[in-house]
Amino acid sequence: MNWPIKRPVFFVLSLVSLFACDDSNDLGTAFEGSLIDAVYTDTISIKASTVLANDSIVGYQRGNLLIGNFTTEKFGTTTAQSYLVVGPTGGSFAASAGIPDSVVLSLDYDEYYGDTTKNFALEARELGTLFRTDATYYTNNNNNLEALPTLIGTTNFVPKPKRTNSQTASTGTVTKTSIPVRIRLNNELGQRIMALPSATLSNPTEFAKSFKGIVLSSDANTNAALGFAPDADSTYLRIYYTSSDNKKQKYDLAISGSNDRLNQITSSLAGSILAALNKSGDSIASEATNNEAYLQESTGIVTKITFPYLNHFKEKLSLSDLAINRAELIIPVKENPSYLPSPAAYLVETNKSNRILKNAGLPRVLREDALETATSGGTQQAAALRYNKDKKAYIVNVTKYVQDLIYNKQSIYGTLTSNSLLLVPTSRTGLLDVTGKTVLEATGLYSSILQIGGSNQIKLRLYFSKTN
Repeated sequence: MNWPIKRPVFFVLSLVSLFACDDSNDLGTAFEGSLIDAVYTDTISIKASTVLANDSIVGYQRGNLLIGNFTTEKFGTTTAQSYLVVGPTGGSFAASAGIPDSVVLSLDYDEYYGDTTKNFALEARELGTLFRTDATYYTNNNNNLEALPTLIGTTNFVPKPKRTNSQTASTGTVTKTSIPVRIRLNNELGQRIMALPSATLSNPTEFAKSFKGIVLSSDANTNAALGFAPDADSTYLRIYYTSSDNKKQKYDLAISGSNDRLNQITSSLAGSILAALNKSGDSIASEATNNEAYLQESTGIVTKITFPYLNHFKEKLSLSDLAINRAELIIPVKENPSYLPSPAAYLVETNKSNRILKNAGLPRVLREDALETATSGGTQQAAALRYNKDKKAYIVNVTKYVQDLIYNKQSIYGTLTSNSLLLVPTSRTGLLDVTGKTVLEATGLYSSILQIGGSNQIKLRLYFSKTN
């Protein structure tokens, strides 16, 4: 196997010309230090495949409330519905309050997938069972949560996730807020809640005996999915009523991101380019998918990246008296209006069976140099790879990983580094607590098409300097 290395020349002018012809900053990469004694290569072979890893995706209290279904050529049909516990907020209703004027569920949203130019039918049913404290809730295992069959509310609308209201404060500050969806629920629900004593309205356990929560879904004709924000100011369940003195009143029930809630997500790949992925661990090589690999959040569609020749690279370096200074993985993303790239991703070590490797029960997530990691309260964390919109690529420093792989060093987890990684997409662009037991979680439904072959293919760019 040959690895063409771009060598330094003796004159600075020639060196500048060399790097100008193949600028290392074309994709936003950076080399810290003098270029005079540096060389680099980006022609090392990389293999990639699309993998289904859908057996343990945590859906409990993750992301927005995902609702809807949509079909695409690459990913087949994706369907999402949400289970949401709604709690009391204390207080009481006047004994003479009477019946409610209306019961309104308001849901704020700005996350969207699929075709938002068509009608979206949003349906609400009552939650018939409670969440269990001893259960783990995955996207494909709701632990027997169920929706009661009768609809308690529905609305049809054309989604406008980017439409906002503008409000100007006395100081001249303009605040823009999104326009929520409002669903009129059955008055019977409000009447039932208004009849509860104040002690029950202050006790979530007793309150749940009368009203456990809501299940939100869409009808089969919808071809879009929306993400509704549980913590938004304009997300609420409100009972409007008139008091005995003819004054308009309202009572809000508790909705927040800390409520018991679950995104249940199913994916049917039938008829898509990924139809051969039937069970967790199945994979399709990029050569069989037009030199593409794929990512989709919350469904377990991830990309496996393998460096089959790096462990043979040490001899090449020794013969050239070179040492690795820096390694960068550049993963181009194809532009396509039907597929919105995940804003971030994580790299996790994997094996030949495409299982996430763990150490002491924790996933072996790549953690890099000080610039790539952080600590919080003494807990080590790994930074997510941000999607670079300008460069249309995921770019990450993998220096320590490559050095460990080439020189057969133990990783930070005390075991030999694997030569294969899983790229796991996420909408959570903050730091990943690597003491957590999962990196697969339902954060959104963004999807990415990665360019594996061709002129703008995936690259591992290695920078070297002479050792003597």
